[in-house]
Amino acid sequence: MADVKKPASAYFMWFNAKREEIQKQLGTKNLGAVGKKAGEMWKLLPAAGKKPWETKAKEQKEAFEKFKATDAGKKALEQKKAERQEEKQARREKKGKKAARAIEKDDKLKKPASAYFLFANAKRDEVQKQLGTKDFGPVTRKIGEMWKALTDPARKPWEDKAKEQKDAYDKYIKSSEGMAVLQAYKSKVQEAKASFKVAEPTPETPSAAPLRKRRRTMRPAKTDAQAAIEAVTRMREARVGGVKRAADGSPEAKGAKTAKAGA
Repeated sequence: MADVKKPASAYFMWFNAKREEIQKQLGTKNLGAVGKKAGEMWKLLPAAGKKPWETKAKEQKEAFEKFKATDAGKKALEQKKAERQEEKQARREKKGKKAARAIEKDDKLKKPASAYFLFANAKRDEVQKQLGTKDFGPVTRKIGEMWKALTDPARKPWEDKAKEQKDAYDKYIKSSEGMAVLQAYKSKVQEAKASFKVAEPTPETPSAAPLRKRRRTMRPAKTDAQAAIEAVTRMREARVGGVKRAADGSPEAKGAKTAKAGA
């Protein structure tokens, strides 16, 4: 697919060309500090200094507008629009699933554990002390080896307990009380997911896009420098958030949380 990325403004072209120079001047790559300094420098740049960048930006914008008018350009733009819509819907669905998981579930609705998991939960502390670690990987592997080594008679108490819990669960779910509680929970989950779905526009429900456009025109216009600072700040926050989520999901982080909870 042809590149349908909108051309940069004169300021952004200049900023991209001067970024490394400003970083060396400030002795830092901090996006906020560099963006702020670049904005100050751009404001002080005389008209003659801005002219080459404005000319280049104008040429690229005209080429982009010309491409948009072609059949290939229209097709590419429609495809890009569809991709953005799909990405937006995927993000909303992800938020909906997260909201659904946050809904409190009655303990009686939680499916009972298998015989293996009952055994693993009972042996976890013992194995952690034996290995001298709470790291998820080694502990889980050791418990798996212990379970495989169990004889049928040794497994039977865990299997009996698992069956007893499953029978009680099935009996509750089939009862009038259980069905009512389960249906209420499912309704809450569906409502949570539905709240993040993108509503399809209908003739009776005109799109809110014109209203949003009018509202945007009433806001004070941002300078290119301000827009640049906000853009790089958002990128930085997204990267930091991604690193933090990855760290929180690591076995070491989980082990630390378990240790803290145990203390």
